[in-house]
Amino acid sequence: MVKQLKDGRWEAQVGLIKMTLEEQEFNLLKAEKEQQPKRKQVNVVKRANTAGPKARLDLRGKRYEEAMEELDAFIDQALLNNMAQVDIIHGIGTGVIREGVTKYLRRNKHVKSFGYAPQNAGGSGATIVIFK
Repeated sequence: MVKQLKDGRWEAQVGLIKMTLEEQEFNLLKAEKEQQPKRKQVNVVKRANTAGPKARLDLRGKRYEEAMEELDAFIDQALLNNMAQVDIIHGIGTGVIREGVTKYLRRNKHVKSFGYAPQNAGGSGATIVIFK
């Protein structure tokens, strides 16, 4: 921003820096017409919230209520994607989330069977679910 003061000097400000200059300190450049910035067309590709079907849900470190909500949404999504099997990692901990997962799976009519993962795949800290 540049403005002329009453005494013939000029005040110029760029960002936070402000200075007062004499007229002879300026170099006059050819005045250019102010051009409207040209609009550029930008194509945007948005990704969906889900990056494709996941076959594994990790509930470790979650609160019980949060874990059960995520489990419900995960099972719904797995069924919509016609998945045959999914893994649910609940950890060992106090066993509260593991028990909640077990109760949920017993009530779900789309679950054919479920059980703990093999020892090399998480053991009692993970459950494998097979759908009908």
